[in-house]
Amino acid sequence: MMRNTLSGKEQIITMDYKDLRATLDNHDQRFFDKTQFVLTTTDITTDLNIAIINIYDIMEKTGYYQLVKLLTDAGERQADCQHFMDQLLKFFSIEGIRDRLQFLNPDVVINEVEKITSSYQAYYGIELAGKVRLNLYMHLALMIERMLLASHKPDKVTTIKITSDQEHEFFSVSHTIFHGIEVKYNFKVADYEISLMYQLLAPYI
Repeated sequence: MMRNTLSGKEQIITMDYKDLRATLDNHDQRFFDKTQFVLTTTDITTDLNIAIINIYDIMEKTGYYQLVKLLTDAGERQADCQHFMDQLLKFFSIEGIRDRLQFLNPDVVINEVEKITSSYQAYYGIELAGKVRLNLYMHLALMIERMLLASHKPDKVTTIKITSDQEHEFFSVSHTIFHGIEVKYNFKVADYEISLMYQLLAPYI
């Protein structure tokens, strides 16, 4: 992903945990003078003055901005950094929903849920943290499959009580945002599903 999204100006060295641990333990600070940072999938501690970030920490805003700063300090463009982060999030999401979806292709549906999430962020002028977006991606993917399966069954209407102007606006906006997938997949997103979306997004809007 880094090779495909970033400039390629910096050399990317990959190694397994055992080799990384040995490299950190058996070399002094001078050995790492040209190392920009270490990106891992496991928490690692060292006495060396070197930035080490766990890739899963980028799901939180602190870790996200830390990695973006490390990349930009290394000379990467902000837009390329954002593209890399989006690709990572998409990868985590696809792996998370792959075993849960029965019919939909996760590689296809992830593009749909990414557009929906972006639409909510654009409308409300918010930037959701990676972990929130990851949760939203998985929820939306499973929701789309639920709606597809429900579209072949008799209608079961659940009445949702809207209690505030904000909630009313959310329902109206959601119907617009979901119109594209409703046409594409030939189903109607139920108000109950939109109420679940509201519960997920209400703290951020």
